Amino acid sequence: MNCKPIYFSGIGDCDAIFRRMIGFQILKKGTAISDPTLIATFQTINAPTAGLASGIYLPITRGYQNNTAEPERVTSNQGITEKVDDPNIALVGFLKGSYCDYKTMYDLDGQDVEFVGVLDNGQLWLTKDSEGNDVGFRSNFTIRKNGPMADNPAEGTPVYIDFLYKDQMDNGYVSTPSFTVLELRDTVPVGLAMTVTTPWAATNVTVKITKRCSNEPYEFTAADPANFPILSAKADAAPTITDVDDTNKAQGIYILTTGVGVTDDIVIRAIDDDGSNRTHVSQPLTIVI
Repeated sequence: MNCKPIYFSGIGDCDAIFRRMIGFQILKKGTAISDPTLIATFQTINAPTAGLASGIYLPITRGYQNNTAEPERVTSNQGITEKVDDPNIALVGFLKGSYCDYKTMYDLDGQDVEFVGVLDNGQLWLTKDSEGNDVGFRSNFTIRKNGPMADNPAEGTPVYIDFLYKDQMDNGYVSTPSFTVLELRDTVPVGLAMTVTTPWAATNVTVKITKRCSNEPYEFTAADPANFPILSAKADAAPTITDVDDTNKAQGIYILTTGVGVTDDIVIRAIDDDGSNRTHVSQPLTIVI
């Protein structure tokens, strides 16, 4: 522990208690928060009009726990007790979402992320770097492949956040945004489920798209290749989807035609927008070539 000069700094007239959290805003490591008071900032992060999202808001209204350990204290043989270390903050939240949603997060297990706490009064808990930029707390995100809970079903979808750097707490602060928690929640696209119904052959593969955790077909207004971006490809060639047959879109059935560059497995997803914002997104799906 380092000793610093003591500067007593008064106490404010407002004695507001530190509010409890109802959500986590998770961002990819290194993602900038240009202005945490504007909903447009999080719209760009959670549902960009082009490219991949760099974050997601996770509602945890089914509960959370502060699992931070007590400070390490030692007692000398003279009977004097002193603090020798502060533990890193550790949290666990229980996702307000379906089991289907929970499974889409398995790839996040063990990843370092930026964490912003969302408080029950709409405020955000974040920090600043040495240049004064708004950033999240660098944390490690872990998730376990869980089953139904016997005692409390609401705790069946836990996500774990372990803060990595104690010095970020020195610049931690609470921001009052110009938007509500509901508006932040609504920046996250609605989840879709996509499965292969007829495997790839020649140049075509048939997929079915439904609303996540239901059998209700999802119907694009007019599906085209832009609704099925290729996220990655095993081969070095430049793969493309050249055409989408949506004749049976009322049943959620779409036939995708791949270009000549598709010579090995590709990973795709389905996305939709309302002309301004991304509104729907599926999990990544591997098309076996």
